[in-house]
Order: sequence, then structure tokens, then C-alpha cells
Amino acid sequence: MCGGACACHVQTLSVAGNRLTGLPEDFTGLRSLTSLSLAKNHLVKVFPEVFQLKQLKHLNLSINPGLEVPERFGELPNLQVLELTECGIKSLTSAIGNATSLTNLRLGTQHHVVPKADV
Repeated sequence: MCGGACACHVQTLSVAGNRLTGLPEDFTGLRSLTSLSLAKNHLVKVFPEVFQLKQLKHLNLSINPGLEVPERFGELPNLQVLELTECGIKSLTSAIGNATSLTNLRLGTQHHVVPKADV
């Protein structure tokens, strides 16, 4: 268990515009993270550490040209907003439907709402 001032209590983190090509090893210690912006970096893939952030509701990967979109977003049970604007994505696989909490998928200048499937 961590103390009162540790990073495990951080809920929002933006590391946008830092020319990142990867994530630090201890990134998964951010267990309470609900919003993460990795926009405007040099990411070419979404690193496995991101999929361990089970509380994540908002993930911004915009403006990472050449980003490969994985089929793993269903591993984020609370993900509601996924931003992939200006990543050069031409198509998404049907696996995006595995992200059952996803209600807002941003692929361009317009916001695309993903309807929830009937249970």
C-alpha cells in the first residue's frame, strides 16, 4: 500500500507534446488513473502498460502519426472516451466493439459516438 502523497492516487495525467516514444517502467503504479493524454508524441504503438490501467475512462492518443491501433481496448473495462484524431488511421477492426463502456470514439474533426450494444 502506498502513502498519502504517492503517484498511485493520481487520477489525471497529461504527458502530451513530450516527444515520447515509450512509457516509464513504473507507469502501472498509477492505479487510480482515470484520464491519460499521450497526445502529440511519437508513439507508434500503444504499450502494454496502458492496458493495465483498469480505472481508465479517457485515453487520448491523438496526433501520433503512424500509431498502430491494437485490438486490446476491450481490456479497459471503464474506457468511455478514446481519441485517435490525426493518427493516420484508415480503419479499425471489429475488436473495438469489445470496449463495452466506450461511448465516444474520436477519429477526426467530428466526434463519433459508439452505440452501446444491447445486453
